[in-house]
Amino acid sequence: MEKNILVAYKLALPPSLSKMHDIFHVFLLQKYVANASHVFNFSNLQMLEPHSIEVLPIRILTFRTRKQRNRKINECLVQWDKYSESSSTWEDIATMKR
Repeated sequence: MEKNILVAYKLALPPSLSKMHDIFHVFLLQKYVANASHVFNFSNLQMLEPHSIEVLPIRILTFRTRKQRNRKINECLVQWDKYSESSSTWEDIATMKR
């Protein structure tokens, strides 16, 4: 007599994990124990647009002129609030003036 023993489970994953394989061996799974600290209160959350936050420039660190095809583009390295100096980005000066 043969017994059917489950050794793998197919999980229903959220869309953000759609590229992940959805079948897991039982040794990789653990029983979930409910915990009140896992509940997130969304009532205090304020979003400006879907998936975006507002950041403002703090200071300009340096300037450069970059050649793209037949034209020159003047750029500045901008440090943004909420981010460290190492996360600064190059921005078009004309766009920053606007």
